[in-house]
Amino acid sequence: VVAFASTCRSVRRAVAPVLAEARRWRARAGVLLKEAHSGAPSLRGGQSCDDLTSTQQLRLATGLVFGDAVVADASNCATLAHLIGRRSLDGLEELRIERAADGRDWRPICSALRGGALPKLAFLDLGNNSLGDAFCAALADALSADPAAVLRCVSRLTLSANRIGCAGAARLAGPVAEGALPRLQFLAL
Repeated sequence: VVAFASTCRSVRRAVAPVLAEARRWRARAGVLLKEAHSGAPSLRGGQSCDDLTSTQQLRLATGLVFGDAVVADASNCATLAHLIGRRSLDGLEELRIERAADGRDWRPICSALRGGALPKLAFLDLGNNSLGDAFCAALADALSADPAAVLRCVSRLTLSANRIGCAGAARLAGPVAEGALPRLQFLAL
């Protein structure tokens, strides 16, 4: 009994940092979702932000709308990248982040897309975020890494009003010409 009790304490000590980190990410996700779109992200299917109390429920969300500088906060940007990378948003078919990023460095979010995250996403609107050519380069790198898996279902991509110049557009055009975004029907730059 003593050996078992000491083993349990050892396991608890070993697992405690992992659980604490998971709790921090969950709390950050809750903050991000509560701050989104004037207090609640828009969820299709009649859900509200209050319904997203578990990771499983978050995975069931099919559409999210973030606006008004929500992702401009570095912590929120990192949290969104974490949720994408951990595949917690894989049920999304629509993601709109409008006037929410204000030029924020999106490389973590683009990197999180590698490996097939957001496999059902058909509509991606990142308009009015001042993303610039650096975002296009980061997205092009993600698309080039695995053209068959990254954003494979996206049919509408809106990147308008983002200060994207010829260099950014050309950088993004490369992977698309090579087969990335195979279902793309509409692109707004």
